[in-house]
Formats: sequence, C-alpha cells, structure tokens
Amino acid sequence: MDELRTRTKQFALRVIALVEDLPANTVGRTIGNQLVRSGTSVGANYRAAGRAKSRADFIEEVRSVELGMWSINHFVFTPPSPLLTWAGRGR
Repeated sequence: MDELRTRTKQFALRVIALVEDLPANTVGRTIGNQLVRSGTSVGANYRAAGRAKSRADFIEEVRSVELGMWSINHFVFTPPSPLLTWAGRGR
C-alpha cells in the first residue's frame, strides 16, 4: 500500500473517530453524516485518480482529494478547531 493510500485511510478513520464523539442530537448527526461522507470520499477519490483514463481525469480527481483533505483538516483537525470552537468545545 503506498503512502498516500495509507494516509487517506488513516484520515478517514480520524474523521470517523471525531464523528463518534459528536453529540447524539440533530445537529451532531447532521454534521457527523456530512463529515463521514466527506472524510471517506477522500480515499475513494484518490483511488479513482489511479484509475483515470486521461491526464485531465487524473488531475480532476487529485484536485478533489486535495480540496477534501484541506477542508476537513482546516475546519476539523486544526487547533483550535473552528468546528469545535463553534460548538463551544474549542480551546
């Protein structure tokens, strides 16, 4: 397994762990569902990039991966987390 494939898998697992800690209310479930879809799609998009039929397809998939990882890292995992600050749990 190459390094980026391993990293996208670890990333998805971190997102899932974060979502498990969200409150079990309407807001927590709504945000959690979106985070799980976004966080796990990073790895799927990366693998799709490996199956691209053209250079343009490859570039498009890689850009999707980069944007997804940046967004989630920035809004969820970067201390103090804007998501956690917004929820009143930030530092």
